[in-house]
Order: sequence, then structure tokens, then C-alpha cells
Amino acid sequence: MYKNAISLIGFVGKDPKVKMTDGGKKYALFSLATNEYIGRTEDGTKKDRTDWHRVIAWGKLADYVEGYIRQGCHVAVDGPVRHSTYEKDGRIFFGVSVKADAVLKLDRTPKTAPAKPGRGRTAPKKQVARKKATQRQFSELDF
Repeated sequence: MYKNAISLIGFVGKDPKVKMTDGGKKYALFSLATNEYIGRTEDGTKKDRTDWHRVIAWGKLADYVEGYIRQGCHVAVDGPVRHSTYEKDGRIFFGVSVKADAVLKLDRTPKTAPAKPGRGRTAPKKQVARKKATQRQFSELDF
């Protein structure tokens, strides 16, 4: 059996755009940046390559994205890769996107509070608070 699936971990490029189809289905679009280390230059400077991925989430997942995901959020996305074509002004365009089956926010902001603009991260003042936040994140994961 063959499976079309991709798992990405990266940072959200811009705030998601939430829209509705003509049929009334809600969806959220956002871009996700992933980085790959590719070596060092002759002077020793680290070189990375950044790839941008277009992600689309539908229905209840779009509601989650709308409420919790913002520019700069660190997220994990799982889902199949989709290829599409469309015509505009007599030209044919090709597109690639990821249809999100799962979106997991990896930032340390509590799950019950909406994400804040910016990087979406909070820095606890005490080590104890950081440990409790991490334990809370892992206890909320479904395995």
C-alpha cells in the first residue's frame, strides 16, 4: 500500500487567512517555513535553506487554526500533499499544498488562551512554571 503523507515542523509565515467556500465550508490558509542545514561557507558561516509550504485546514481544524495559530508560531502539520492547476488570464498555473489532517501548536502558550501576535511564545519567569507548562503540553497529546 502507498500513502501520500507529509509531516512538517516549522514556523508560520503570516497570520492565517480564514475564508468560506461558496458552499459554506470554512477553511484556513497559512504558509509554513521549514529550514534545512546545508553546510558552511568557506569562511565558516552556517548555511540553511528555507522552504515555504502552503497549508490548508478545513472545518473544525480551520476553527482551531483561526483561534490559536498566528505569525511566528512553531507548529507541526501532518497531511497529504495536494497538486492543483488553474487557469487565469489564459495562463495555466500549478500549485502544491498540504491538506492538514492535524495541526499541533508547539509553542508554550496555554492551549486555553488564544495565540498572541508575534512569535506567540511566553517566557515563564521561574523554572518551575516552565516545567509545569511542558508537562501540561505532553499530557494533552493524543497518542
